Amino acid sequence: MKKDWKKSWLWKTVRLLAIAYGTLALFACTLADRMLFIPPPPSYSLSDEGLVQFGTDKEFAGFYFPAEKEEAPILLWAHGNGEDAGQVLPVALQLNQMGLGLMVYEYAGYGLSEGKPSEPGTYRSADRAFEFLVQEKKKKPEQIILIGQSVGSGPSTYLAEKEKAAGLVLISPFKSAFRVVTKVKLLPWDRFDNFKRMKNVELPLLVVHGDADEVVPFSHGQALFARHQGEKKFVRLEGVGHNNLWAQSADEVFAEIVAFADQVDK
Repeated sequence: MKKDWKKSWLWKTVRLLAIAYGTLALFACTLADRMLFIPPPPSYSLSDEGLVQFGTDKEFAGFYFPAEKEEAPILLWAHGNGEDAGQVLPVALQLNQMGLGLMVYEYAGYGLSEGKPSEPGTYRSADRAFEFLVQEKKKKPEQIILIGQSVGSGPSTYLAEKEKAAGLVLISPFKSAFRVVTKVKLLPWDRFDNFKRMKNVELPLLVVHGDADEVVPFSHGQALFARHQGEKKFVRLEGVGHNNLWAQSADEVFAEIVAFADQVDK
């Protein structure tokens, strides 16, 4: 009887774990994107200054502001999940005023861009935005600094793995989307596996993360920084959270980005 009890207990445990894993997998397949991507109503119109449309059929929208100096570095900016390109501009334009070129691009399903929000959709828009700068604006890849905040760390790290850009700036980044919740990688189809990609990124890296981040743990930025094997710098913002980063530390972050751009431009 004792042996049978042990078998029964083990079987029940395995079954419960299988049910839990299956439930997690079902959630990941059906509901994760709805929670990961939260596009607001468009905050801008086609008549706004700097608005550009790009892609094969002009299916993506964004904003482009060149630097005064043609040869200056240009930031290719990927925004967070609950904002669109227009909402990023008040912050990003300050860097343009500090001498850097700027392009903030939309993901599929955000702003005036077509399609449905998804991980592949962000990669398509990132690819088309990079091509827009190189092919239409005649920028050299080594002029382009990839910058991504929060969810934007995904498409930016994706580009950094495959393109010969000038550098990569990650602000409040995660190791992967699911690991923000699960802590460890439980599913093979996790979204935005920045940790896996980082081992292949050879571009200079700047990571900026608030140590009071209540959304993406500070340890995620540390882990990505440690994973990178090349030239890099980590900026710890003391007492800064996820959604108040620019309100509390804009001047410090601006200075770090400009210094990083100066360094990779040499």
